[in-house]
Amino acid sequence: MPVELLRLENLIEKFDHQEKLLLSIPGVGQVTAITLLATALELGKIENKQASAFIGVALYTRKSGIFKGKEFIQGGRPVPRRVLYMASLTAVRHTPKLKDFYQKLIKAGKKAKVALVAAMRKLSGTFYFALEEELITLLQQMHA
Repeated sequence: MPVELLRLENLIEKFDHQEKLLLSIPGVGQVTAITLLATALELGKIENKQASAFIGVALYTRKSGIFKGKEFIQGGRPVPRRVLYMASLTAVRHTPKLKDFYQKLIKAGKKAKVALVAAMRKLSGTFYFALEEELITLLQQMHA
């Protein structure tokens, strides 16, 4: 029993640390951080493009032969995608880098939803890099 308790305590500490990392990202609140950690544990372990597909914001193009249709997003896990949408709405209003990125896309003629999905992809990459850096730090500490 004590071994299991130690394992649980370590998991809780790791979860708290990852939550703090996600909360340090502008636009991410406590609900977003906890929901992502609970429903998308793989975020720090898979690459940026895979993370976009995993959440459901990766672009796919409909093509066949010489026909090239519009790009679209599909699939992924709906719960992380919903919280990422809300976090992106906040981020494009209050985070200077994402706000500039979003405004640049709007000025280039993109629709608001398309620009927001692009911001969602950028934000999902930020999640990936924040959690990956934490994983790399832990590995370096283990080998030191």
